Amino acid sequence: SCPAPPASCTDGWAQNQPGPNPHILYGALVGGPAQDGTYNDDRNDYIHNEVACDYNAAFTGVLAAMVENNF
Repeated sequence: SCPAPPASCTDGWAQNQPGPNPHILYGALVGGPAQDGTYNDDRNDYIHNEVACDYNAAFTGVLAAMVENNF
C-alpha cells in the first residue's frame, strides 16, 4: 500500500516504513499462526500475515449463507 496522495509511492514503500501500518483492512483474515501457535505481526512474513482471496472468499461465502438462512 502507498501513502495518501500527493506523497510519493515507490516499490515496497509501506513494507519498509517503521511504525503502524498506513492502511488497515478491518475484518480480513490472514494466514494465521505458525505450527507452534505463535503469531508475529511482521510485514515481511507474508506466509502468516498475507490477506488472500482464498481465505476471505470462503469466509465471506459462509457469512452470506448464514445471513440468508437467518443463523
